[in-house]
Amino acid sequence: KSKNDDIGIKYLKIGEIMSFSFRTNFWGTTEFWCDVYKGPDYKCFRGFTAYQASGLFVKDGSSYNWLARDDGIYFHKDSLPSYYKFYWK
Repeated sequence: KSKNDDIGIKYLKIGEIMSFSFRTNFWGTTEFWCDVYKGPDYKCFRGFTAYQASGLFVKDGSSYNWLARDDGIYFHKDSLPSYYKFYWK
């Protein structure tokens, strides 16, 4: 979700991937946040900023990848290695 876009609630099966693309706005203020739930009754939760533009006139073009695992949420950009980013609350 962002200030201007809401892709809605998505239910993913284990191993399933969700993908979407967007462009950073002219002012470099684009921000997307994500709420992730897991487990029976969706008791484990984590909310986080999934993307935040880095300034005016920046055209990144990178791929930002988030992976939810049993022990937490991992991140990697483009083809760089994944690393642990957030724990479940």
